[in-house]
Amino acid sequence: MKREQQIKASKEMILNGLLKLIKEKPIDSITMTEVSEVADITRMTLYRHFKTKEDILLYAFDKNLDKFTEEIKGKLQPTIYDIMLFRFRVLKESPYSAILVENNYMKKLFEVVRKKTLDMNKFEMSRRFIHDELTFNFIGGGIDAVTEKWIRDGMSPSYEEMAEKVCRLIMKIGI
Repeated sequence: MKREQQIKASKEMILNGLLKLIKEKPIDSITMTEVSEVADITRMTLYRHFKTKEDILLYAFDKNLDKFTEEIKGKLQPTIYDIMLFRFRVLKESPYSAILVENNYMKKLFEVVRKKTLDMNKFEMSRRFIHDELTFNFIGGGIDAVTEKWIRDGMSPSYEEMAEKVCRLIMKIGI
């Protein structure tokens, strides 16, 4: 248990170091060495946990995604609206969304979100409404495009309105 706490603490120090640097300069000009120095850890420790800056940002977002999946798991019969609401809310509440978009990491982020959704057998809801992987990816790609535009437009309208709009679009398709 103590080792797990040390790992978590190291990852948080690394994340905080990267976020501090991002406030000072563009992520493309930040080196992993700078991250280790600001985080006050060795480069070996940094590379033990993360290979790239993208990995650090995805770790940060994944923590928010875990919050999303825990809330969905708590619902007995989650609806498409529930999933869309949590998706947009997590993106809105995550301080990393804008950074990921600005640095062209959204495609990778959306792949992670979609894969996690597909891999979770507990997401019976998606299986009830979307019967095959091709359809799931088609719908998912559209949702990703709408989501990226929403983020680039300053996350307006509200995440609740976006969840409603996406649900209406899905219903128009007939899923």
